[in-house]
Amino acid sequence: RMFSFDYALGPDFPSAYKISSLGIFGAFNINSWYDFNHNFLDRNSASPGRLGFTPWTYAYGPMGSIDTYFENKKYFDFLGVKYIITDGYDFNSIVYGIPGSSGQFIELGTSTITQNFVSPVENISSIGISMGGKTTNGNKIILKLDSIPYNEKFHRESSIDRIVDKKLNEFSFKQVIENIKGNEFVLTIESEQKNNDDLVIMFTHDKSEPYVLSPSEFEETRTNFSIDGVTVLGKNTVFSLNTENEKMPIIFRHDNLRIHESDNSFPRVFFVNGFEIVDKGSAQEFLLQNKEFDLRNKIVLEDQIPDTILDIIKKNNNDGIGLAEIRSYSANDVIIDTNNSKSEFLVLTDAFYPDWVATIDGEETKIYRADGLVRAIFVPEGNHTIEFHYEPILFQSGGIISLIAGIFLIAVLVYSRKFKKIVLKN
Repeated sequence: RMFSFDYALGPDFPSAYKISSLGIFGAFNINSWYDFNHNFLDRNSASPGRLGFTPWTYAYGPMGSIDTYFENKKYFDFLGVKYIITDGYDFNSIVYGIPGSSGQFIELGTSTITQNFVSPVENISSIGISMGGKTTNGNKIILKLDSIPYNEKFHRESSIDRIVDKKLNEFSFKQVIENIKGNEFVLTIESEQKNNDDLVIMFTHDKSEPYVLSPSEFEETRTNFSIDGVTVLGKNTVFSLNTENEKMPIIFRHDNLRIHESDNSFPRVFFVNGFEIVDKGSAQEFLLQNKEFDLRNKIVLEDQIPDTILDIIKKNNNDGIGLAEIRSYSANDVIIDTNNSKSEFLVLTDAFYPDWVATIDGEETKIYRADGLVRAIFVPEGNHTIEFHYEPILFQSGGIISLIAGIFLIAVLVYSRKFKKIVLKN
């Protein structure tokens, strides 16, 4: 599964391109998803029941989005989120402010913008600036970075010829600037062609806003934003410092988009060899109270287990975990091949819903709600073919009603023809 902090996976994109995304979802989610989202993924969700909408970057800023993800990473891993998409920044970035939130228009062709800062990182490979508008006649926007006091070895220049509106436009350096933590710098933004009519918006944020204080080094930085040498009081440009540290590998880049890969995400289907039984409807509360619960090897169930299954599991002594692989996956059918030397519970991290039916080698079996959200079934030892199939009762009832209605219409048609013949004879 994927998840985006930004608008890269908007409401219609995943369904249109058949992308398995954890974010957003529609208005008709089940209550267990609302609860799980609030309890474990996004406690401060801007839209209850929807994950990542309003996009996290707009709601929390890039740094707050990264912090929120890592705070809840255990549960993103549990739901199989392997890829994280960011737009204009990454897990190695330090970002001051929220891109595209508020700003002011500037005639860049006749103005010079500067931003002072103290580096909270050891190296900088590029700098992102949140801007809006566009350049004309092939004009470029130039960014210069210099140390205070000036040192030639720290001087860098970069340019862009196209503005990505509201995003962090990346100015990349050919050579990484290194060993600079604690050093003071000034970045300068100006137009390559002077006296042109290019009107751009420089997005800014208030220094007092709390999201610029994470990480804590921000509290110690001395920042100063100015236009043509005149300080803009209480404001900074929205900018990012991008480093070469590898908090989470970037496996793909396209323009501003970056896809990161998590190496700890759970497979979509897996076996567990242990369980806890709690009262109906209290599994999520149990997980909230037991933060260290091992979701990879155990599940929380809300139904009593038949004694026959309990006896089998007790003999396992928590040995071994079987193998499971999804053979095919669609909206209404999931087929899984398994090979387990012990009888265990199989978990499919799709939401539990009553109208799903599960079979093992063609024989129907009970689906349990595990961990207050997902599906689990008990699988005897051996090699098996397991199928989850969606059979909504409403559709079944609808089919019966349609059949009855069809028979009725045929009867009416036959009767009407006979009646017409009788009338014509008379």
